Amino acid sequence: MQTGSLKQTTREALLDAFRRPGEMSIVVSNAGLKTSFTNFLAVPGTTYEEAVFNLLEWVESQSQLIPFLQAAGQENDGNPKLRVVLSKLEPLEKQYHALRPDLPLGEAERIVLKGVAFEAAAVWLAQLTRMRRAGCRVEPQPQAESIAGYSTGYLVAPDVVMTNFHVAQAFWDNPAKTKRVKLRFDFETEATGVGVSKGTEHTLALEWLAKPATGDEPKHPWQCLSSPVADLDFALLRLAKSAGDETVDGSTRGFLQLTARAFNATDPILILQHPAAAPLKVSFGAVEEPVPPNRVLYKVNTEGGSSGSPCLTQDLKVSAIHHYGLVTNNRGVTHEAILSHLAGRREQLKALGLEHLIA
Repeated sequence: MQTGSLKQTTREALLDAFRRPGEMSIVVSNAGLKTSFTNFLAVPGTTYEEAVFNLLEWVESQSQLIPFLQAAGQENDGNPKLRVVLSKLEPLEKQYHALRPDLPLGEAERIVLKGVAFEAAAVWLAQLTRMRRAGCRVEPQPQAESIAGYSTGYLVAPDVVMTNFHVAQAFWDNPAKTKRVKLRFDFETEATGVGVSKGTEHTLALEWLAKPATGDEPKHPWQCLSSPVADLDFALLRLAKSAGDETVDGSTRGFLQLTARAFNATDPILILQHPAAAPLKVSFGAVEEPVPPNRVLYKVNTEGGSSGSPCLTQDLKVSAIHHYGLVTNNRGVTHEAILSHLAGRREQLKALGLEHLIA
């Protein structure tokens, strides 16, 4: 049973969250109660406040308080007063169960994360399986014993990899260093969980396969487009030969499609990455908050080597590139901002054969 103070708090929260009789009628209906809110307004002279009080008394007498408050929470989950009441639901449920062990403890199922959809398991897993093939480990100095500078990248065209500019900066204007760079695809733990594939090596282009727009030519063949670290921190790198057209596990490797997607707090997010230069991993977490105009903060684990990784939404849209870690969270650059940046360079993209990026 509710204490007097909790009853008062509950009634005040309901009146604040649902200020018209029609709104309360919806809650009563959604709760599956064997009554209608109009029954509590039927007596002439009854005020809305009195009707809500009588409704609560009746709901409690029928041992239906828990489903009623859960329905109220689903109908208006943004009301702060109602949230306070809902935060007391768990101990209240246990109290009811102790008094009435014949009643179920709450409900068997409940949608607790609005905006988080169910995914078809086979379809989702098959799509992620295909997408992982487009990821690679970027190895700036593979002849050295150190893995310093190793990072992650992903194909955005058959022969173009996207990564952070702060990764590519180490060899961006240095042909001698560029010759040593390896981009290693398929470097992952085998399905048995025991062995590790050596992966498929690719190198950067040393001569042009397509001529850029006149007057806007990158200085070196491997350079397509980029943005400084302080801005969007991305670089598009041309490979010596196509990786996306290779056959892997019976199908074409392909590439990832950049998607402009707005982020909301608590949205699920996952990152395909090579943390600490390890075989390909996937890490799960949630968006903490978008930071306009071009950043997003999230709680997803990363390590050195994760820079340049693709950030995927729950429905596997490639919507950001991992940038780097902060003190309490990690940060990415949104593809929405990058696509907007690329849209202003349409002619150069066309000359480079990359117009599909903004199609």
